[in-house]
Amino acid sequence: MLAYVFRRLLWAIPTLWLAITITFFGLGATFDRAEGNAFGEALNGPQRGSGFGASEDPFVFEGPPHEQYLRFLADAVRLDWGASVSNDNRPTTDVLRETFRVTAKMGLLAFLLATALGIPLGVLAATRRGWADRVISSGATLAYSFPSLVLAILLLALSVRTIPVFLITWNGEWDSYPLPILV
Repeated sequence: MLAYVFRRLLWAIPTLWLAITITFFGLGATFDRAEGNAFGEALNGPQRGSGFGASEDPFVFEGPPHEQYLRFLADAVRLDWGASVSNDNRPTTDVLRETFRVTAKMGLLAFLLATALGIPLGVLAATRRGWADRVISSGATLAYSFPSLVLAILLLALSVRTIPVFLITWNGEWDSYPLPILV
């Protein structure tokens, strides 16, 4: 058992490296690093600075791609994820530190809801072979295969246009929690 857990934890290292690598090259595809590119120039302004994150602009990439990638990896290992674009260029680690408690609370509540619904429905499906089993299994398959972002948008549209079931703005109070927890 312990060997299994250890192997799974070891797999986290290449998985994390792969996620970081995909993120880096995804940023490269999104923000063209070529000098003189009209889109990159409009988004980033003139290219300046001595390396990734060295200037005021979080999207300035300079130097050969392999050097950029190595700087990106080194910053990721040091937990220096640069500036948050959506939070006034504040350090991303500060933003994560501030929002972690709410995110953890929502995750725990979503887990408890899934457990409270999943265990009884699983027992019901296992003990009532036939239509109940097929309905519960089909519903579970649909729920897991449906993209949560699409579900969130549909539930928001339902709350705005038809039935005002969910609060559609975040105020930090308990009435803001049901929609994200359900999604």
